[in-house]
Amino acid sequence: MNDYSRFARFYDEFIDEQFQARLLEVLDHYCRRFPPPGRRMLDLACGTGTVALHFAKQGWQVTGIDLSEAMLEKAREKAGQGAGAGEKAGRRAGEKADEPDVSAEFIHGDMRSFALHSPVDLVTCNSDSINHLQDEYELATTFKAVAGVLVPGGVFIFDINTPYTLRTKWSDNTITGRRGLISYRWHHGYDVDEKMGVLDATFKVGGNGQSLTFTERFYERAFEVDRVEAVLRGAGLDLLEAVDFFNLMPLVETSVRATFVAGKLK
Repeated sequence: MNDYSRFARFYDEFIDEQFQARLLEVLDHYCRRFPPPGRRMLDLACGTGTVALHFAKQGWQVTGIDLSEAMLEKAREKAGQGAGAGEKAGRRAGEKADEPDVSAEFIHGDMRSFALHSPVDLVTCNSDSINHLQDEYELATTFKAVAGVLVPGGVFIFDINTPYTLRTKWSDNTITGRRGLISYRWHHGYDVDEKMGVLDATFKVGGNGQSLTFTERFYERAFEVDRVEAVLRGAGLDLLEAVDFFNLMPLVETSVRATFVAGKLK
């Protein structure tokens, strides 16, 4: 998995505001539709903490886990823990954060293998982070880890880029543009046999008479809906709903993004 070490400082500038608003709407909707038994929440692959802080501001006791220390540093800054909060720690799963302005703790961990000191009522994993898993074995270890931290009756909400998206939108597709002082070129490819998408994201950052150019590579695996359901079941999680992210209707062949809601057996 890519650790977003250089991209982290610019990550939020590339988030589509409409998509982010929709994501929060979907999560809030399913927390009402399938209410978790309590108010303890884990945001898995939390990135810069946007979703975690959304829940923390609603009074949830929130933990965010991410593989990227650079992304966690941004999350801690957004939580009001200060730019140096992460430098004091180099934290690993289970270690306490400094006193935050909101009830959110951001810790370093791998979603394929993690544990918490206390169970949670809700786990989320957003923005196609699940697609970064390389195969069904990693998918299974992740789902088992989720099941291991959920209380009985707990809820797991996540989304993926569908196989249709990776097959059609990622197949030899290049996007270029500029955001402020940052110009970018994103080249997508898709290996049909391996069912694996690859994104080479090149950034050129200018300013103060200097420029920095770097490329980060990201992989996304195509997971079929029926296989996701089977792996969930094998981990002790029941699929409650699988829908199109954008309209919450049943999935169709051309659905671009899928949202899954699962529950831990009581």
